[in-house]
Amino acid sequence: MSIFSAGKGLGMASSTTAASNADSGYDNQGTVEITGGAANKAAMNVSYGTITNNGTVTVDDGVGI
Repeated sequence: MSIFSAGKGLGMASSTTAASNADSGYDNQGTVEITGGAANKAAMNVSYGTITNNGTVTVDDGVGI
């Protein structure tokens, strides 16, 4: 699976019922490519969770994960 987006990243927050940060997150097995972003933005962001990256994350400006 590939996700290509202009100026928008992937953001996830956890629910109030999460028992641990293992209850939410991303598992990237493909390609996430963000163009037109900003230096203070992330391509993949989880406020309370985990990110497993076995794929590729690219950004032209900002933070990948």
